[in-house]
Amino acid sequence: MCAEKFWTKPIWRTLALFLMLVFVSVTVALPIAAAAAEADIEAMKSSSVRVLITQGGRLMAKGSGFVIDDGKHIVTNYHVIEAVETEGAQAWVVLGRGRDMRRALEIRATSQANDIAVLSVDQKLAKPSVKLMRREDIKPAEAVIAVGFPGTSDRVDEDWLNAPATPTPGQVVQKLRLGGGAHMVQITADINPGNSGGPVYNTRGHVIAMST
Repeated sequence: MCAEKFWTKPIWRTLALFLMLVFVSVTVALPIAAAAAEADIEAMKSSSVRVLITQGGRLMAKGSGFVIDDGKHIVTNYHVIEAVETEGAQAWVVLGRGRDMRRALEIRATSQANDIAVLSVDQKLAKPSVKLMRREDIKPAEAVIAVGFPGTSDRVDEDWLNAPATPTPGQVVQKLRLGGGAHMVQITADINPGNSGGPVYNTRGHVIAMST
């Protein structure tokens, strides 16, 4: 189902308004300390989720995501869930160890050009929804925190299943617009395998970007 049909509904209008389809963070060197209180960082981590893609018991991909609006929708990168559309794989939100800690996800909207996917889960997750920020309000040199679940990309190990979300501080370098129209935000935070789709916050707790 095409993404454009969903933008007419309130959830998609809100996402399009604040996220403008996608802000993608690009890593460069020289991470810096971000001035966010420990309590704020814990709140940022609590809105982040693990996203797992499997097919016939085989791992296809994994990454991170974050909860929006009513707790029943998750945003992640399109490339994380691409096998769901192209190969009939299954997407899951992973809340901990064991199969009983997985919840099946359905694709609600995608934009391959902007590397974004919106997924839904049947039961509301006991996680807070993020607050989104307008692209025009992002400032160069602003301190940011990238949150996600880094780990080896070819397997799901106990460390990945049990570890809390990892915050990585950085700074906005510049805002970019690619030839295809995708908006990007270049930041200095290190982004590792498994971080794809995770939120990038400013120090006020608003999501300004998504790691890729």
